[in-house]
Amino acid sequence: FKHKITLDIKQGMNFNDVLDSLKSKGVIKNKLSLKFVAYIYNAETRIKAGKIEIPNALSNVDLVELLLTTTKKTDKLISIGEGIWQNKLAKLFKDSLGIDSSKFMRLSKDRAFLHSIGFEGDNIEGYLLPETYYFYLDSSPQNIIKKLYSSQNSFFNNYIKAKGYKTDLTRHEILTIASIVDGESNKSSEFRTIAGVYLNRLKIGMPLQADPTVQYLIREERGDELYRRDFLIKSDYNTYLNRGLPPGPINNPGKEAILAVINPEKHNFLYFVADGSGGHVFSSSFIQHQINVGRYKAWQRNSK
Repeated sequence: FKHKITLDIKQGMNFNDVLDSLKSKGVIKNKLSLKFVAYIYNAETRIKAGKIEIPNALSNVDLVELLLTTTKKTDKLISIGEGIWQNKLAKLFKDSLGIDSSKFMRLSKDRAFLHSIGFEGDNIEGYLLPETYYFYLDSSPQNIIKKLYSSQNSFFNNYIKAKGYKTDLTRHEILTIASIVDGESNKSSEFRTIAGVYLNRLKIGMPLQADPTVQYLIREERGDELYRRDFLIKSDYNTYLNRGLPPGPINNPGKEAILAVINPEKHNFLYFVADGSGGHVFSSSFIQHQINVGRYKAWQRNSK
């Protein structure tokens, strides 16, 4: 054969299957002679799964040695949900790929490592783009973080710039607001409206009063269940006690939330509350907001 041949040895294939594949691709003419060499090398049960590039004119001995020494590189498809907390992301990769989740969390704040991949901050949460990816089963926490960060870089540097979006916000500010938007709702259809609310609040110096920023503070303890006392936690991330943006993103926002902040809906809304059906009701006045809150509480009582 004239060119390199790619041999895909799948999990569960036996040596005879490999021989059949090699013969069908024209790599070998005689299965028996290769089988004899494989027997000498005790190779029949030692062949690894993976994709192998086979160059021209290998002898049977060289071919068997190549089959034995090629690194196993089986990949797995993993979907990452938008707005995922860093600790949940670490657990996802622990469950899917068996990585050390504690190491993943440490690396997320390891300045030396982060600088080595081109990230200048001290916490990369918020900069890892949720998407569906293929990962090798032997992927390391370092490789995973680098891949997700690179994917978000590409999104900002290619897609967003190519679309010509204009904003006065820095990337860090965009991601911080987008993480709050992603934390507020699961309906991407209202992301632009929610983004508009928070930008309106910022404009007039009103505290953001965003529940997700408080949930961020207690997530390791009990997830997202909030108690009244939680809103009194002293932290720069508590947007009930502090005006302006928190120090950084509180989760890893997805593309829809990021684009919603860059291209928000223009309106006069300053308030919103859940409507009981997965969405929110928006209002411009505090009086109307209180009416909407009352309706939501009534719905809660009636649905018990």
